[in-house]
Amino acid sequence: MRFSIFWAFNYTCILDGCGMLPTVPNPLVEHVGYEQGDALLNEIHAKNATVASSMPDHYALLKQMAHAR
Repeated sequence: MRFSIFWAFNYTCILDGCGMLPTVPNPLVEHVGYEQGDALLNEIHAKNATVASSMPDHYALLKQMAHAR
């Protein structure tokens, strides 16, 4: 299931950055709930950690690039 929460309410991101969130919550977020979003973010975080652990660190990457020349 895909929801585009901020497309219709993109001003919410700007207000949040200014520290002024609206007092009325976004109806879509209230309908979907936070649990589903938290679960998806945790899944993305786990995938990112897996991919990052398979990559070289910066020093190893720079060393590899220098030897490739």
